[in-house]
Amino acid sequence: MSDPVRTLSNSFGGEAADKLPVGHVVARNGFVDVFLPISEVTQDRDGSITIVARGEINGAIVGLIVDILPGSSRQDLEALGLKFCLVEAKYRSLGEESDQFVALLTQYFGSKKKPAPMLSCIAATAIGLLGDPASVLTMAVKMKFVFMDECGQDCAEIFTIVDIPNLRLEVREKDPGRRDRLLQAFTGDL
Repeated sequence: MSDPVRTLSNSFGGEAADKLPVGHVVARNGFVDVFLPISEVTQDRDGSITIVARGEINGAIVGLIVDILPGSSRQDLEALGLKFCLVEAKYRSLGEESDQFVALLTQYFGSKKKPAPMLSCIAATAIGLLGDPASVLTMAVKMKFVFMDECGQDCAEIFTIVDIPNLRLEVREKDPGRRDRLLQAFTGDL
């Protein structure tokens, strides 16, 4: 692991120092979205950006890590006149806090399965929909994370909005019809 060049920590001092900031879940119009406060941002010498988000939701501490890796590439869809930035990215586990994140999704998705622990690392391709993922330190960036299965096929997708200036991470459901596939991507529980 490389040495961090820059670290931003969200410190909550004073009387509330031992109380974690609150996150929340919005279930509306058939979609489930999770909002978490960003507690730490680190940029390594290689350009990798690590975002740690955690908060209290429904009495549980929920959190996860999002890594944006260096080296974005632009993809043009000339027929549609669109340009997208692609980067490699990861969701990583914080342990129990990330297991609670998966349990929260399992509950709100109405899954009959027992919540499984989150995998330690889930690789994804992140597609910048609004903003360039390489600019995530200075502006809110909306990305679609595409998780692939072991055969390289699109397994699941989720919108991830990283808003470092406002210290907020949003994990927004993209396709309610593929909830089981998303939970499988997070847990490996097929």
